Amino acid sequence: MLEQVEGLPEHTVKELLGWILLERNQFEMSLETFSSALRLRPGCARCVFAKGLVWWQCQQASSAYSCFLQAAKMDPHNPEPFVFLGHYQRLVAKNLKRASKCYEKAVLLQPLHACAALCLSDALSSIGEEDRAFSICERMAAMAPTSAKEALVRMGLYWRKKSVYSEAIKCFQRALQRDANDK
Repeated sequence: MLEQVEGLPEHTVKELLGWILLERNQFEMSLETFSSALRLRPGCARCVFAKGLVWWQCQQASSAYSCFLQAAKMDPHNPEPFVFLGHYQRLVAKNLKRASKCYEKAVLLQPLHACAALCLSDALSSIGEEDRAFSICERMAAMAPTSAKEALVRMGLYWRKKSVYSEAIKCFQRALQRDANDK
């Protein structure tokens, strides 16, 4: 395998191998490989984040949280650690306000990050900020075709909750039109 990536730095090869192992759910080997890459290049925020993903997949939330936090500090311009910090706050710490701040930071860094935007919308809706949640979905429906369906469904639910059924139906119909496979 190393012959195929000749010319790449060793830490890069180890990082790539770590991602392959993670994708194949070989978590222990993936963790060892990312750790090895980090020994070769200690400041690699991607490898720290990747270790967090491994821990997250292994349901070791506190270890994952530490890695995500460290990765966010190492590379504050990458939205991914903030998305997973939001997941941690929402799912583990059960703190929706903190979760929404993490998701909001991710959306600020990458406005069309579908997962971050939709999670932010859900968190805001759960803490009673439905109007802000709606505006995020509205923007996603207009600007991000790949996540438009999910955004339109959330918009339909917003209108249904407000008892504006005609708008809810329009949103649900538009969501159905976005997915030809949805029958």
